Amino acid sequence: MARTTHELPLTRKDRTALEALAWNGNTPQKIAKRARIVLLTADGLSVNAIMRETGASKTSVWNWPKRFIEVGVEGLLKDKSKKPGKAPLADEVRAKVVEMAATERPQNATHWSVRMLAKANGISPRSVERILAEHGLKRFRTFTHRTSFAPEAA
Repeated sequence: MARTTHELPLTRKDRTALEALAWNGNTPQKIAKRARIVLLTADGLSVNAIMRETGASKTSVWNWPKRFIEVGVEGLLKDKSKKPGKAPLADEVRAKVVEMAATERPQNATHWSVRMLAKANGISPRSVERILAEHGLKRFRTFTHRTSFAPEAA
């Protein structure tokens, strides 16, 4: 016997709301698909049958009914919010990078390179490039090395 995703008894009100979402031509496709997944789960279809019927992945067939159980119909209307990415760099770090690039001279070198500034401040070279660009400082030149010495075609 094929496994179903969840035991999902629906109230008449929930079923009506889900059917309205699933079959209304003005509902965004991703929301209509979510509603159909929940309806088919409530009807007792197997995971594979729901995947075939809706074209959804196995993960979606498992997750959307679970989300419906937790939050209800409203949970299908919005994507789950995600944690923000990396925290922005502290203003002190940004100021230190700008100050070092503009005024200081590194030991045993004639000028700061992006990599040297990054290492000295414990941040990525790309972060250094962004900080310098924001402050209008001359972007440090990066060099590429030629791998072939064949003459160029004229």
